[in-house]
Amino acid sequence: MEIFAIGIDIGGTKTNFAAMDQLGTLVYSQKLVSKEIFGLKPDPVDCMGIAINQFCQDHDINLSALRGVVVGVPGKIDPYSQTITSVPNLKILEGVTLAGPLSQNLNLPVAVENDVNLIALGEQFKGAGKGYDNFACVYVGTGIGGGLILNGRLFVGADGAAGELGHMPIVPEGLLCTCGTQGCLEMYCSGKALARQATTILAEEGLVTNPSTDDENWDMAAQVFQAARKGNQKAVAAINNAFYYLGLGVIQLATIVNPRLVLLGGGILNAWPQGLAIVEQTVRKSASVPYKDTLVVKLAALKDEASFAGAFAIISQILK
Repeated sequence: MEIFAIGIDIGGTKTNFAAMDQLGTLVYSQKLVSKEIFGLKPDPVDCMGIAINQFCQDHDINLSALRGVVVGVPGKIDPYSQTITSVPNLKILEGVTLAGPLSQNLNLPVAVENDVNLIALGEQFKGAGKGYDNFACVYVGTGIGGGLILNGRLFVGADGAAGELGHMPIVPEGLLCTCGTQGCLEMYCSGKALARQATTILAEEGLVTNPSTDDENWDMAAQVFQAARKGNQKAVAAINNAFYYLGLGVIQLATIVNPRLVLLGGGILNAWPQGLAIVEQTVRKSASVPYKDTLVVKLAALKDEASFAGAFAIISQILK
């Protein structure tokens, strides 16, 4: 089978590789640990080149026959220089210009885009955003990312940083975030937020065998969800509180941008989909008119496939 393009979704914890055919269908996919990939060489461009070549070898893909590679990164990208300016959950990529050097490394067209911008494009292309001209995607995983489709087009802002809902201050003089600001939303609703609370929530009951203070440890957040499913009320309260804060963030987003639709996704929503109801309740109770009555909040449709659908849309546009 001929492979058309490769999409790569770099996360703070895991990096997902996918090969797509000419119709955008995923043919092969593989998840790797992000920090292991970027520990292969001192230069992140070399690391990505090695990982892509290895993925192609593992799946018998002819690299030279590809039409392009699209890389999603969990941070801000300068729209002019294409330099990755901020990646709070994977700082090794900060200050790196990935697209041009990686294109030379692979001898292929390479595009680099914010990961949730890719998800927004994917949901617009063939997901829950299809048919909407004004909507937002908010993905909650290790951190929080956002992507905006306004008037039918991806909106990145003057510095490529539009939609970064996770680094919107939500609690004045609150917890110190990995971005250097205090009180950011993702310190109250994300994998890192729940991991930070895991020891306090679970250790008293002997449910954490290896307590950790690493607030980026997704496994610790997963233990909080496991405990909540078993009826641990501290865990349930922490998760519900996280979704309440997410609802406040959605209200601020609606007030500023006025989208018709907000799509929620990511590992936190996948682990606790009933959190959607808390976000909706918060919006209906606390948002002002007209947002409280007209804003649609629902789960994103494509899950892990979304960023690759967006990658396919970008490659298809490049080749027009």
